[in-house]
Amino acid sequence: MPGLGCLPRTRLKKARRRVYSGGMSYARSYQTHLRVFEPLAAHPEYDGMDVTDNRARLFAMRDADADRRLLGLPVNPVPAGMRDAPLFLPAGKVGDGIDRVCPMQEDVRSWLALEQLAEDWQDWSAAAMRMVLPERARRRAASAKTAWLQENADARVFTRTAAWEVPPTWLVAVVADQDMVGHEGDAVVVRTPILAASGRAEWAAEVLERRMPDDIITAKMRGLAEWLDDFDLNAVVELDYGGLTERIWPDDTPALVDHWIEAVDSGDDELAQSVRHHYAGRWNEVSALATSS
Repeated sequence: MPGLGCLPRTRLKKARRRVYSGGMSYARSYQTHLRVFEPLAAHPEYDGMDVTDNRARLFAMRDADADRRLLGLPVNPVPAGMRDAPLFLPAGKVGDGIDRVCPMQEDVRSWLALEQLAEDWQDWSAAAMRMVLPERARRRAASAKTAWLQENADARVFTRTAAWEVPPTWLVAVVADQDMVGHEGDAVVVRTPILAASGRAEWAAEVLERRMPDDIITAKMRGLAEWLDDFDLNAVVELDYGGLTERIWPDDTPALVDHWIEAVDSGDDELAQSVRHHYAGRWNEVSALATSS
């Protein structure tokens, strides 16, 4: 499904009426997520809370709030709450007797997303930027982020989000035929102990730093490895395919990424190029939907 900016005016008006009348939220089926769930024992602020699976309820609240903010004018891209809303991963879903939690951090992640969008969209016209990223909202987000960093010694971000893809760096962290594959609604999720995910990311980063030190994917892989190192050793990493499940699952691209890194490591440039081309072709079919009507 295209983003809001791709909706014709008549459909946008209908979407607004649906939201304001309390109807179904706009579906964001193009998003994928990489989450880290830490043991509940590492988060005493959630002591005594019911740890049954709450993701459907929280996601519905998040999406309804986003609709109210994004389908109105002026656009408000930053949520006011849900920073500490706990997304629980009950012990039964992993099978090791440990309940886990991932703070949703909706506002924190929005601040970071605004910064990235401002960098990525430098070629946009000033008018388009003001419509999508109002200057007032950006200033407010920058101020809130600064205050959060000053007030929080533990300024970690527990979730990464992508649109119309699963980044290749994420795919290094999971191995579907070895890890825990499950379903959350219609979405496939792959879960793996963080030690395994961290080890895989570290291996890939070392290979790429040795063979391709100046490539942008090398920096991103190192960034992922360092991010994973910040969490509890009993944490679980979850790759959530979201609404892209029906487009890509079963997904052979994690194996392609591994195969590509092995080819890079061995110095087989021809094989590395061939595998990378295969990978790109697989995901280009999905990313093309972002601009379709």
